[in-house]
Amino acid sequence: MISKKAIAPIIAFVLLMGMAVALGAFVTIWYTRASEKQTTELIGKFGTEEECSGVGFDVAFDYDPAGCSAEIYNLGSFTIDKVKADAYYLDGSETHDMADVDIIPRTGVAIELPLSLIARLQFSPILEEKGSLTQCLNERVFVPEVPVGITCA
Repeated sequence: MISKKAIAPIIAFVLLMGMAVALGAFVTIWYTRASEKQTTELIGKFGTEEECSGVGFDVAFDYDPAGCSAEIYNLGSFTIDKVKADAYYLDGSETHDMADVDIIPRTGVAIELPLSLIARLQFSPILEEKGSLTQCLNERVFVPEVPVGITCA
């Protein structure tokens, strides 16, 4: 006959393993749901190829001594509502601004910039639909080449 002392460690082991499996399942489910939520939020901020397929733009620089500017032209079929401009300056600093531009297709708009101080510019078009902003990933990087003798204020 088996004594009760021999059964107690087996029951404790089974209970301990059951709790470990349950805790592992809980953590796995929690992690999966949290990562799915973050992925959905991230994808919602950036446009898909379908949403941004009609978005195209180009940038030209105007080096007028009175005020230098970057002229953004909408080459696509959608109105570009905003432009995210990331400017990386020669001194190592950087700015990340969003400009309300409303550039309808086949037109352009000028944005005043101190081009002689900027080492690199990066532009990303942003569409607005039903109050939701969608940043298209077809961003463009430009390096302004200010002519000698021109100082942009």
